[in-house]
Amino acid sequence: MIQSIRLHNFQLHEDREIELGRFCTTLRGASRVGKSSILRALRWLVFNRPSGSDFIRHGTKGTRVSVIADGRKVSRVKGEKNLYVLDGKKLAAFGAGVPEAISNLFNLSPANFASQHDTPFMLLSSPPEVSRELNAVVNLDLIDRVMGRAAAQVRKAASAVEFSKNRLKGAREARDRLAWVREAEADLNTLEALERKAGEGREKRTGLAQTLEKVKVVEEDCRNAAKAELGALAVLETGRKALKLEERASILRGLLEAIATKDKELAETDKNLEKVATELDKFKSCPVCGKPMNGE
Repeated sequence: MIQSIRLHNFQLHEDREIELGRFCTTLRGASRVGKSSILRALRWLVFNRPSGSDFIRHGTKGTRVSVIADGRKVSRVKGEKNLYVLDGKKLAAFGAGVPEAISNLFNLSPANFASQHDTPFMLLSSPPEVSRELNAVVNLDLIDRVMGRAAAQVRKAASAVEFSKNRLKGAREARDRLAWVREAEADLNTLEALERKAGEGREKRTGLAQTLEKVKVVEEDCRNAAKAELGALAVLETGRKALKLEERASILRGLLEAIATKDKELAETDKNLEKVATELDKFKSCPVCGKPMNGE
């Protein structure tokens, strides 16, 4: 709702502010004092119409129309600058139209304005004119477009439903044709179970083969160990025999040494005997018995 309007250098108004009533505001005065200018200024602010600059007060460089609506301040400025101002924010480069923020704030149409020379609203209008006025008020074109789009969406949805039904029918027929799949699935499950068992058997066979290889290796190790043990036994037996031979050789060496010792003793005895014989040869007769030493 518009609470107030202020005009600055707009046509006859140098600087005028008007507070509007909550429900109704009446402007009265003599002719050519600017009553219509106030309505014209409000129309210019809302619709950016009329264009041009003829409404700028004579002898001034620019004009400004400001409104307080729903607690927000809107200004339309034209002169050195051409812009709207909404709550202190400048809005420019809007061309011949109105910034969207301004249009959404007022939410008015030309049907909301009537001049003093207009006929009573729709009372003297022809049916087509009444239709156009109602269309402008309630936006029948938008309703028609929405209804048309809704009908198009309904047709599209119905087509999609029919298409989905046909697809569903085809899917069910395909499902019926594939009824054998359940039996095949059971067979497949059986085959998969057999395949798992076969895989387990292959794993066991592989494990047995590996175990057999290990047994062969152990067996070969046992053979080698047995051969080594037999070799060790043979070496041990040879050692025992050698030890016995060594013992016998030691005994023989001892005997030979004893014989050698006896031979030495005998040789020594022979030498002693020879010495004694030589000494006896020196005597002609025995010094004990006096007999001759020639052996007679």
